[in-house]
Amino acid sequence: MVVNSRHFTNAKVLTKSGTHIGKATSLDFDADTGKLTTLHVRPTGVTHLLEEFLVAWAQIISLSEDEVIIDDAAVPSGQKSATKPMHAPAVHLTQHGNA
Repeated sequence: MVVNSRHFTNAKVLTKSGTHIGKATSLDFDADTGKLTTLHVRPTGVTHLLEEFLVAWAQIISLSEDEVIIDDAAVPSGQKSATKPMHAPAVHLTQHGNA
């Protein structure tokens, strides 16, 4: 499946346990391999830092146009929100596949 990276802009970012963390702002790709390397996340909520944090490809569990699921350990301390929304269907990817 081919999906344009613009579809991931503003996608909800959730942890595997269902905690809403923020929104995806951009994706980084390795120019030599064409593989996804990093997801940029802007935390949500007034009590969170305004700075983005980065999630490595190995910590991305699944992607859909509306939602990105990441490993709980990928979230920096103090960035977790209490919001736990329902998950939309997602595309599960391997760490070595192209996104």
